[in-house]
This record gives sequence, structure tokens and C-alpha cells, in this order.
Amino acid sequence: MCLHDETFGLARVSESSLQDLTEALDEVLLFKDFLALLDERDPERHTVIHLDLKAQGYELEAVDALLEARRTFFVTTLEAPSISLLRNERPDVAALLTIGRGWKGLSRWQQLRIHTVHVFPFVQLWRTKATGVAVNFRLYRWPLKQWTKWRHLSVVVWTVDGSAALRTLLSDDSVDVVTTNYPVKALAIRDELWGKLSG
Repeated sequence: MCLHDETFGLARVSESSLQDLTEALDEVLLFKDFLALLDERDPERHTVIHLDLKAQGYELEAVDALLEARRTFFVTTLEAPSISLLRNERPDVAALLTIGRGWKGLSRWQQLRIHTVHVFPFVQLWRTKATGVAVNFRLYRWPLKQWTKWRHLSVVVWTVDGSAALRTLLSDDSVDVVTTNYPVKALAIRDELWGKLSG
């Protein structure tokens, strides 16, 4: 289940069981149902699926479902062991290491350690053999930008909501994917930028 909100109805997600949440839903959309719905809506299979793994232990099962469905997709995760597993077991799958883990509730030492790893992720990217990086937009700066370009790595930048940041990143040819909470605004900016390029 993917739910970014802190509350669901009247309940706090952090205090709810999966059963509580599924009972609150009118309809639970399972992964196989999602793929069937996507096939129905996109029979030509133009849609590229972004599979964001939130934990370890089900990586191969999720990836194999998409491979079996013959869908185009890429995987992102914060978990370096998951990237290593996928690169070893499914070497043709695009597996991007996520950079920019939140540090809410962590000690200053933990925050510093995480911050260092995420500002200088080069060793992790090299060790895991990641095919790219999914990076918080605040961290997509030099030298990471130069390093990913030099290594020919894919770049996904998340979560970009401000107009100025969207404009900058959508016009950056080193960025492959931009994620946002405001897709209509992002598409309008993209169309404006592309109109200037073609005009």
C-alpha cells in the first residue's frame, strides 16, 4: 500500500493496522489488478511504471510481476541491498538508488551520517551497481550531477513542486524524470519550454 498522508479518514496511518486501512477502503486495488487496469487504459503500453520499493524482502516478486506483464518500468529504493540484489539477480532491470532519506526523529549524529552518505553517495552507487539515482531535488547539484553524467546514469529528481524548480529541472537535459505533486502545472511548464525550443 502506498499512502503519503499522515491520516486516512479520521485515523492516523501510523496507528492503524493494514486490516484497519483496507476495511476503510471501498475497494482494495491489488498489484495484479493495477496491472490489469493499466493494460485496459493503456493497451499500447506507452506508460512507463515507476516501482518505488519501500522495504526489503519482496523485490524480486514485484519486479517479476512486471516482467511477466511485459511492462516497461524502472525501480527506485532507498535500500542499497535491494539495488545490489536486483542488479545481481535481474541485471537488465533499471534499478536506481534513492538519495535524500528524511531524518525526522533521528539524533544529530544519525542525521549527520545520513546527510554525508546522501550528499556524497558515490561509493554506494558504485558498490550497488545502480543504473541511476533518484535524488531529492535539493541534492541534485555538482558533483553528483557531473558524476552521474560521467557514469551515464539515469536521473530521477523528486519531489519538485515549485514553479522555478520545475522550470529549471524540466529544461535540464541530464534529468530523465521529474516527479511532482502538481502534474498539471508541470505539464504546462514543460509544454511552454518545449514550445520555445521548437519555435
